[in-house]
Amino acid sequence: MPFPGSLAFSIRRTLLRHSDQSLSSVISRFASSTKDSHYAHAFEAMLDAPNVLHLSVDSEESIEQGKLIPRIDLKHIGTASVLGRREKNEDRLLACQLSPNHLLFGVFDGHGGSAAAEFARSVLPESIRYGLAALQNTVRKRGQSLRTTDLALFEPVMEHAFLQVNNLMMRHFYHYATARERLWAGTTATVVLLLNSHQVVVGHVGDSRALFSRHGSVTALTTNHDPNSTVLLNDICTDDDGRGMTEAARIKKCGGKVITNSLGVPVVNGRLGMTRSLGDPQLKPFGVTAKPQLTSMKVRHSSASFLALVSDGVTYVMSDEEIQSTIASCRTPRDAAECVVENALLFGSDDNASALVIPFGSWAFIMSANEDDQLPVYPLNEFGAQLAEQLNARGLKCQFVVCAPGRVNLIGEHIDYNGYAVLPMALEQAVHLAVATSPTKSVILSSSDTNYESATVSVEEALTFGSDGPPVAVQWFHYPLCAYHGIADYVKQNRMNWEPPSLALHVGGAEFGGLWPAAGLSSSSALVVASAIAIAHAAGLRIPRRELAGLCAQCERYVGMQGGGMDQAASLLGCENNAILIEFTKPLVTVRPVPLPSDVVFVVAHSGVHARKAATSMYNERVSECRLAAKILTLNSPKRTVFVDNKPLCLVDAQLAWGMARPGDMVRSVAGSTSIVKRFLKPGITDRSELSSVPLSAEDIDSCLTPRTKNMSEFHLQERAEHVYAEAERTLSFYDLCNPLTPAGDVENAQVITQKLGELMNESQRSCAQLYDCSCPALDELISICRSAGAIGSRLTGAGWGGCTVSLVPKAIVSEFMNRVRTEYYMKKGMKEEAVKLIFVSKPGRSAGYMAVN
Repeated sequence: MPFPGSLAFSIRRTLLRHSDQSLSSVISRFASSTKDSHYAHAFEAMLDAPNVLHLSVDSEESIEQGKLIPRIDLKHIGTASVLGRREKNEDRLLACQLSPNHLLFGVFDGHGGSAAAEFARSVLPESIRYGLAALQNTVRKRGQSLRTTDLALFEPVMEHAFLQVNNLMMRHFYHYATARERLWAGTTATVVLLLNSHQVVVGHVGDSRALFSRHGSVTALTTNHDPNSTVLLNDICTDDDGRGMTEAARIKKCGGKVITNSLGVPVVNGRLGMTRSLGDPQLKPFGVTAKPQLTSMKVRHSSASFLALVSDGVTYVMSDEEIQSTIASCRTPRDAAECVVENALLFGSDDNASALVIPFGSWAFIMSANEDDQLPVYPLNEFGAQLAEQLNARGLKCQFVVCAPGRVNLIGEHIDYNGYAVLPMALEQAVHLAVATSPTKSVILSSSDTNYESATVSVEEALTFGSDGPPVAVQWFHYPLCAYHGIADYVKQNRMNWEPPSLALHVGGAEFGGLWPAAGLSSSSALVVASAIAIAHAAGLRIPRRELAGLCAQCERYVGMQGGGMDQAASLLGCENNAILIEFTKPLVTVRPVPLPSDVVFVVAHSGVHARKAATSMYNERVSECRLAAKILTLNSPKRTVFVDNKPLCLVDAQLAWGMARPGDMVRSVAGSTSIVKRFLKPGITDRSELSSVPLSAEDIDSCLTPRTKNMSEFHLQERAEHVYAEAERTLSFYDLCNPLTPAGDVENAQVITQKLGELMNESQRSCAQLYDCSCPALDELISICRSAGAIGSRLTGAGWGGCTVSLVPKAIVSEFMNRVRTEYYMKKGMKEEAVKLIFVSKPGRSAGYMAVN
């Protein structure tokens, strides 16, 4: 709540007047009104201490172990705050620069409205700024200077600011606030003053938290000020023996009461679950004080990772270690802050959740990236060598070759973009891309397949490809161009320096160990991955594979695809000889190797029907239908979840909003009751007019649609949601069955496991065909033949509407199986010449990488 101009002027005038006096006199005057007279003497005693060192706190350079200390700037700070399941966000974050070498940060969690948090965030910086000036003046009058001063000298500045802001806040509320705010408005405050990027002073009241990470471990710099705290504190008052008192004992000594409410939570006078806060005028006489807990420390950048401030909406559901682990897995502080608050929601927080992350010298993103997450380098294979020769023959000297495998999805179709885990494996077949430097400021794109036209565009065109929306007709060379744009976005987002490379990219067709196009084996995504690797490697950018996977998924938005990231992750993070379970957790994808039974193989067979995802709207229509279903289910959940910036919801969000443990719970009927999905989503066609009765506004509907689906008028919501939840459950079951297998794929009851895996694949196909409507007659026929030929399980793989099938086949009959499929399917359809190459045994291949050319 912004305070009126007249009061703002009064506050500023008071602070300016104080800045011309010694801080000790200001403290003395303030202490006399707050009955904390002992406070004034502490500051003078510290100035008289003989062990005060002298080094200007305003010096522009500081040295630690012979090296310049990294300078922390506001642009390095990560902040995030989400509404959660509350009607209003009462949290406030503060990040400001008081002087060239003094930064101030804070998290304020308001109660009784946001007025107190907003007031504290607005006034506290001015109070501390003038307090620092007063401290400087006081020291100079003593003939001294502030040079590497004992940090304890700055603690009175912090404490005075807290007490002063509290006093001004109550005065402001008395004159200008509502009746409710005058009585009950208050806020927590956890504030950090950072001096010269390496000296820290923390002031704290309430139950937000400051966490410091060093050498991979985390330490809480603050204590929750609640009646339940058993920590002995002697910063305010002591018992008769001079020992520290618990907060509850202090409240009782001041005449207050600690009452346990109906939820079993101890509260002061039945009103407040904290013993220290700013504001709360009705509770100040009963011991709820604004005097902060103070901590000061010097930071060694060589070992310190970060300092994080988080509100109780985070700490209520996440331990200090979980917060530290989340932050440590992120590349940038901004990602870290966003991931902390998003994970708090995922873990069930009902409150506003806020986080502020300050990076120090050993923060991961300024160090060399983890070698385990870097792209592998492979020996040059025959396909790469042939492509390199073709490029050389054009007068362009090949520098290196990139290979990026396709993938076959064993189970988990159309659920990655709904937030659920999928279970693919990388193929041995891969897109190969020969790379040379272009002689002009251009990008030259060519293919070994003469059916694909070459293209040349300027580097600037490549960097901005798709900015005005995806192309109406998608061409093969648009995929490398969208990779250029995606890399440019990444560089800008991470404030990296680069020179966009001028490249000649020559892609190999299927005859070069490649992938059939439009076969459901992710050839287009593999081309994007290969192109992104080529651009990053040529530009000298080291992008970890897990980040590159997400980057490539975002790239495809520029050709109109709204996918979920499975294809790119499988290509970049594939595990040779294993399938992988890919979980889409913030901030990076998580990949787990999945052993497969040793007595079976997976056979891939092409239906002969080409399915180009980007050339049709069917794929994006399913994305939009799932978003609408998710929004309806979420709006009808017991705890309606509201997400930041009205981002489109996916079906995993709806599951979390309903508090269901597993995705299958959303479609499971319990004790004869209707499942959640059937209760709120109509079967069959739902048109736009029916959506308004949910109710969904026109804006709600449009937010779920994409540029290519904005004209949709009919939706199949129940069927799409039923498929997604059941398929996600099947994927988890598939993983649970394979997990006990040894690396060699052996287990005692292997035959039983194999049979169950086949059943899950068959159920998946039924769901894809009947509920998600992504099969086609040719696929249905081919799958039927595969099952009759001996497949334990068979299903479509990839987006569907054509492309390939994948079948689980016993090793003992694989030759017989393949011959029978060739005879009964390909020969009958007049595909005699293609029969040999359109069906093959698929083995888990290696991940994407590059090959040096001598």
